[in-house]
Amino acid sequence: MSLRIHCQRIIAASLLFVLIGCANKTSVTNDPKACAAFVNKSNQTDQQLMAAWVRAQTDIASQSGVCLNALDVAISGAPCQNVADRRALNLWPCNLTVISVADGGNGWIPCSAGKCIGYSTKNTIWVAASGAGPADITYEMENIILQELGYVIRR
Repeated sequence: MSLRIHCQRIIAASLLFVLIGCANKTSVTNDPKACAAFVNKSNQTDQQLMAAWVRAQTDIASQSGVCLNALDVAISGAPCQNVADRRALNLWPCNLTVISVADGGNGWIPCSAGKCIGYSTKNTIWVAASGAGPADITYEMENIILQELGYVIRR
């Protein structure tokens, strides 16, 4: 194998590790002053995003909590696997990217399931630009918080 090919493979492998590391990086902190809360690429203001985050925290921490399997409940009528966890009140966004995706006005964006109104990873939320806005964003923020707390989310 030539030195050039060997170097290209090393560079490609290094880049892959960096990308994997970035994809798994969480955007949650225990210190609300540790970093900027959002990288805002949405059609919401930073204040609206923070209000959505506080709603997500409050929903999870409340006595009634949130449903871990909301999609199963909506699609098949499965019983809700409810969780209420006050630790949610101690988690804050840290450079969480929120992106409004152009959707042609139909409220749907492409995702791994085909079409979604929104979806998220540990560090990014994508929502349909013409969708329900704060409600969709709050739902995805709940998912991020729950994952950070160690829950498995059924989507």
